Amino acid sequence: MPKISRLEFLPAPHRPEAREDEVHIWRVDLDIVGSERALREILGRYLDLPAAELRFATNRHGKPRLASPAGELAFHLSHSGSLALGGVPRREVGIDAERIPTK
Repeated sequence: MPKISRLEFLPAPHRPEAREDEVHIWRVDLDIVGSERALREILGRYLDLPAAELRFATNRHGKPRLASPAGELAFHLSHSGSLALGGVPRREVGIDAERIPTK
């Protein structure tokens, strides 16, 4: 199982369900699992589908989205270095991960 965990300040539900007014943020360690595999695993949990069965398309601006019938679930993925953040809402959002160098 890939190392995909919720950020500590968000409780991990037994079965993830994104309500209309929620955005779930996932943290992924890219040293352990690739971003595409992690994204498929996360979205598969919400849709109760195997990750390999998910199909993607792009919108008119080239942004990836889930193809129908799962297209109502939005997602956003941002990564910096070995950290990736994935947002799963029912509407469009943007998240950004940025590595800040330590002195």
